[in-house]
Amino acid sequence: MRVTFDAEDNVGYIHFVEEPMPDRSARRIVAEDERGSAVVLDFDGEGRLIGVELLSARRQLHPDLLGTADRVG
Repeated sequence: MRVTFDAEDNVGYIHFVEEPMPDRSARRIVAEDERGSAVVLDFDGEGRLIGVELLSARRQLHPDLLGTADRVG
């Protein structure tokens, strides 16, 4: 598992596969709460969860996890 964080866009991503590929996601499910925080579940073609994208990541992830996440962006 790998966690990445784009501080400028405030987006986190939890990768459940070794080598993420941009077009690997075959299906996406978006869930949003009343505060506007969204979670996007990415599934591969066989229905396996391959990653979770967290919009408004600072609100959704613990600061310790954000501190150790790989920086992107």
